[in-house]
Amino acid sequence: MRRLFIVIAILFAQTALAGDYEDGMAALERKDYATALAKFRSAAERDNPHAQINLGNMFVHGMGMPPDEKEAVRWYRLAAKHGIAAAQYNLGLMYEHGRGLQQDYREAARFYRLAADGGLEVAQHAIASLYFRGDGVAKSNLLAYMWSSIASSRGNKDSKNLNYMAAGRMTLKEQEKVEHMARECMASSFKKCDSRK
Repeated sequence: MRRLFIVIAILFAQTALAGDYEDGMAALERKDYATALAKFRSAAERDNPHAQINLGNMFVHGMGMPPDEKEAVRWYRLAAKHGIAAAQYNLGLMYEHGRGLQQDYREAARFYRLAADGGLEVAQHAIASLYFRGDGVAKSNLLAYMWSSIASSRGNKDSKNLNYMAAGRMTLKEQEKVEHMARECMASSFKKCDSRK
């Protein structure tokens, strides 16, 4: 009987958590920012990573309040710990541009790579850009080409130009090797994208 009450209590908590998040999404769609903020905060404080990223977005864009990038970073960081690729990417952006925290290209690269490994094509383009410029990572035309090829093949239009520029710095043999690496990376659902190859 005690187990039944625990299961019911857990189900009730999950339903309430989902309810606040869904109510927050509905309020956001209506542009009722005060309600969205309250509902997302309620769900986020109970560890809902989707509410956490939405709360971060509201803070960074100043939706219904003045922008607060430090608070946005706080919520992105919590969602990123749950493996939410969009939150990892947003943290990478914040680090790359020094918004809400001190600029740190290494941390930007770390979070972009996590999001890229999670399959987020915009993060795959972002990490390719860092490799191309050598910001926070060792400059590598090979890895810039690999990640921009992946992002481009997944629909990222910005990566086509970067891919072309990186290819211009490589031999045809290097391009073929990297194209093989990119195919292997994608075929493994981004598990075999080790840059030490």
